[in-house]
Amino acid sequence: MNPGQVLRAACAGGVAVLAAWIAGCTSVPPATAPVLDATHDFASRTWADEGLQANLAALGAASGSPVTSELTARTVLAAALTFNPQLAIENARLETARAVVSQAREHPNPALSFAPERVLDAAMGASPWVLAASLVWPLRTAGKRDLAIEQALATEDSTLLAAASAVWDLRARARASLCAAEIAQAHERNARDELALREDLVARLDKQAAAGIISRYEAARSHLERIAALERFNQAHAELSSARHDLAAIAAMPIEQIQGQTIGSSCLDAGSSGLTPEIAAMSDEAIGARLEVRAKLAEFRAADAAWRLEVAKRTPDLALGPGYTYDQGDHKITFSL
Repeated sequence: MNPGQVLRAACAGGVAVLAAWIAGCTSVPPATAPVLDATHDFASRTWADEGLQANLAALGAASGSPVTSELTARTVLAAALTFNPQLAIENARLETARAVVSQAREHPNPALSFAPERVLDAAMGASPWVLAASLVWPLRTAGKRDLAIEQALATEDSTLLAAASAVWDLRARARASLCAAEIAQAHERNARDELALREDLVARLDKQAAAGIISRYEAARSHLERIAALERFNQAHAELSSARHDLAAIAAMPIEQIQGQTIGSSCLDAGSSGLTPEIAAMSDEAIGARLEVRAKLAEFRAADAAWRLEVAKRTPDLALGPGYTYDQGDHKITFSL
């Protein structure tokens, strides 16, 4: 076999081994993840949305029950879970963390190398070709793979707890915004009643002043008080409108959908019950139940695993694998370490 045939045979063998290695190392790509439709019509979001109904059922509402015309903390939270983009961001972060866990559990891929050489001043009668091919498997030592998996799992726990904290934050914001809307509605109702009474008083005093029963000063003062009541009513109406917009922002729905619903008085009724929580007991429970605290603890575990992984890198890794060399007519088999 002349050197050209040896070179062609080595190239064909190298290509075959490379193709087999790529086929063995390439994993099947996962199913295409759903992509958010950026052209989704915001105005089409309604309380009859199927996803919203499913979230309502998950939150404890009766299956198939229609959304009532009164806003509750449950309906606002269901809308936020359906339409608020913050949850999509947290879900993407969680998927990324899970992908890192899968990556950490994988073993390093082997490396195939093929290096042909030609000696320019070869000895007379000797082949000028030197062909070398090797397949090397890297091996991680000192438990580096286990530490990488531990770090990835701790990061996944932290991301999951952060996502759960985001859901809880949405719930708290939905409840707080609904209570603010109920208070603003009560203020507007009181301001409207006061304005009606002031207008009636102005009409009565104007008639009495025209009949000479009272002075014009008292009638003029009643007009000033009516104007002040009108300003308070306008301010209360603006606060109610702002509270409705806050609800629309949390629910990620058009303001028309919020304005089409009535606002109840659940927060006001709960406030009038007179029940006062024990601050000390709530403080003790918050330390163990707050999700962001548990997420920080998971971040600490990930950082600790990362530190131990860096310490383990003091131990060198190994690279094992066979090789073949055609050295100017000599056939050699190598074992690298």
